[in-house]
Amino acid sequence: MGWKELDSAARACLIDLYAKSSLTVDDLPYTREFDVMLAEFNTKTGKKLTQHEFWRAVSSARKTGKLKRKER
Repeated sequence: MGWKELDSAARACLIDLYAKSSLTVDDLPYTREFDVMLAEFNTKTGKKLTQHEFWRAVSSARKTGKLKRKER
């Protein structure tokens, strides 16, 4: 499941969780923060995304300009 398949509430949740994150998109994979974001996303949205599906959604959101760019 990627960004396009998420409903507007799930998209808003993903954007909000990323905004609260201290890491850039490229730094997120394989971190505890990524796992926490995924768990919180699934809890808040009622979805059951895998790590891979969540990463695809985050990556797609960045590519479409939906996630605010962070300084490294």
